[in-house]
Amino acid sequence: MQNSKHTDSRATKIIAKDYHHLSDLIYKAMQADGVHCDLNHIDVRRVTDMSSLFYESTFNGSIDRWDVSRVQSMAFMFSSSSFQGSIENWNV
Repeated sequence: MQNSKHTDSRATKIIAKDYHHLSDLIYKAMQADGVHCDLNHIDVRRVTDMSSLFYESTFNGSIDRWDVSRVQSMAFMFSSSSFQGSIENWNV
């Protein structure tokens, strides 16, 4: 039962309101699904600052479908992190 409920929550995009909300969503997803979790269920179109978002993070999952076209700052976003995923399709 718990698995199907978990899957259903990922079927719907969650809109991140701002940096702090996004950071909280990432933390919760990593707690639930581990460092290799897929974060593409998070709609980041409202976020304009992703500075240090994954700083010193062990996250190494999927964020390849994020729409980051409105982000104005990504300074140190992956600094000292374990992330090695693809962001080649991002429109920055």
